[in-house]
Parts: sequence; C-alpha cells; structure tokens
Amino acid sequence: MDATAYLRALRERVEAHFSAAAEREGANMACRAGCSQCCHAKFGVFEVEAQPIRVALAELEQTDPGKRQRIAKQARDQTLPHCALLVDNQCAVYAQRPLICRSQGLPLVVERAGKAQVDHCPLNFASEPPHRHSLMVLDNLNKPLAVLAQLDNSGGERVALADLAR
Repeated sequence: MDATAYLRALRERVEAHFSAAAEREGANMACRAGCSQCCHAKFGVFEVEAQPIRVALAELEQTDPGKRQRIAKQARDQTLPHCALLVDNQCAVYAQRPLICRSQGLPLVVERAGKAQVDHCPLNFASEPPHRHSLMVLDNLNKPLAVLAQLDNSGGERVALADLAR
C-alpha cells in the first residue's frame, strides 16, 4: 500500500471518529455545514496531503475558473483572516481537505507543558464537557501523518495552504 492509500485510510478513521462523536454529543457539538469558525487560521500540510489538494485545485480550474481565481487572489492577500481555500464559508476543496481540518470540532487532547489538556472549538461543548469516547489524542493523528510524509519521500517540510492556493 502506498502513502496515498494510507492517507485515505487515516482520513476514513478520522471521519468515522468525528461522525461517532457528533452522534454521541448531539447538540453539544455545534459543527454544521456553513460554519467556518475553524477556518480562521493559517495551516500547513505535509506534501502527502498537499498533492491531493493540488489535484482538486487543478480540477476546480477546469470546472469553476472564477472560483479558482478567487482562491488565488485570497491566497495573495496577506491580511486575509481565514484560510485561502475558504470561499463563501465553504471549503473549496472539501473532499480533499487535510486531516487538521477533518479533526476540527472534535475535542482534542493536546500536550502542553507536559500535561494533557482538552482543547476544542469554543462553539462546542458549551453546556457540558465532551464524552471521553469523543476525545481524539492529537498526537495519535500527527504521528501517523508524519510517518506517511516519510513514506512519501517528501520529508517533514510543510507546505502552507495559501502557497498551494496561489
């Protein structure tokens, strides 16, 4: 199996975890179509994730050149407060979005100063804390992704999404 197939499998696992968490949490998770709260950041991805995004952008050039031009213009805007791939509160490459985007909204266990802490979107879990089965340990996502980057022979360098969007 090549790195791309492993990436697909990892994506499927994250999507399944997200779906189960959303079902378990119900209204406690505010994530929904049209919400772009988590897109108001700048992200970078390993080359193994960059390549499918390039393909999606090339397809967009053919199917909707106006949207593709808008994305490129946004990518050149250094003051843009959100991801260059966000157009009208929707990800222009949603099917190929990176794992960091797929995990947004989940309650993430992150290591800070040697302590595990739960981090999540401020719109989620306002009424009660997340169920323990909804938690995703961020290192359990990042470590396999780093291995995939090595298997892909692209190393550990990250590519900014804005650079891909140009």
